[in-house]
Amino acid sequence: MTVLGIETSTKTCAVALVHDGDLVAEYRHKQARIHAEILAGLVDKLMVTSGVNWSELQGIGVSSGPGSYTGLRIGMSLAKGLAFAHSLPIAGIPTTSAIARSLIGLYDRFTVVLPSRKGEIYVAAYKSEADELRTIENAQALLLTDFSSWAGGVAYVAGPGVSALQAAHIDGIKVIPEQFWQIGALNVAAIAAEKFAEGKADDLDSLEPNYVKPFYTTAKI
Repeated sequence: MTVLGIETSTKTCAVALVHDGDLVAEYRHKQARIHAEILAGLVDKLMVTSGVNWSELQGIGVSSGPGSYTGLRIGMSLAKGLAFAHSLPIAGIPTTSAIARSLIGLYDRFTVVLPSRKGEIYVAAYKSEADELRTIENAQALLLTDFSSWAGGVAYVAGPGVSALQAAHIDGIKVIPEQFWQIGALNVAAIAAEKFAEGKADDLDSLEPNYVKPFYTTAKI
């Protein structure tokens, strides 16, 4: 199965092709506010250099959020347009889950953190069990000052929002080195391929980014 992945939820704009679980090719460009200018070109470059025809694809995965409102809209719009044009199934993949997939088998319990507006972050908690990833807490918006009480103790953290926790001098965090996780389209495509293999896909007309409306909780992980 060959699947195209599109990631635009952060400053990194990325596209990737995965075939039967293996990476065929991936292109990334890390620069804010230029996703609209470069995304379509990156997809074209990916398809040409990989030698894969649109007729050979079995689906498209796209980051669904949370993340940059503008970035998510750009990625979702292009992905839906391509899925419609080429009659392909589509799957929206949570940004936090795509990052978390890199940590399967490396850490038992951990939290993925994404930047939000000033003083806030997006968080989602996961547990790695054998070769599987289980969601403990779905993505939600949280005040930086509430993170420690929400986590309920020492928390292993990963993701581009970790720097906000460090800058705010939040206690009880253990930072997972960036070399162990990535922001890119590889995991978006890989998770989408797993969904398609199970016969699951999102409805093209109703699929929208998950911006995650802010709410605050003291739930323990």
